[in-house]
Amino acid sequence: MSEQTNKKSHVVKESQAAIYYGVVKGNTIVMPAGAHLTEGSTVEVRPMVQAPPAKQDEKEMLFKQRLLAMGLIKEIKMPRRYVLRGNRKPIRVSGKPLSETIVEERR
Repeated sequence: MSEQTNKKSHVVKESQAAIYYGVVKGNTIVMPAGAHLTEGSTVEVRPMVQAPPAKQDEKEMLFKQRLLAMGLIKEIKMPRRYVLRGNRKPIRVSGKPLSETIVEERR
């Protein structure tokens, strides 16, 4: 069992640590059902800096957080944002649509 030292020089066994995710409502952190903290336990809060997720995105994130808490995944990877580089403009091509040409060539 590995150990780590927190900022107040208390030794915390890694197996005693848990990660819970919640949402702040009315200056209170609301956690999903099943999350249990012992009364009087010390916690560390690290607000995540990001835009508020859409409803479906929020459900997806909660699902991934539960998988992480259960140890089924090691990390939650955030999707990459695709950025077009340069000044790209579509061009017009004469002839048949490209999809038709591809289908014909595969026959």
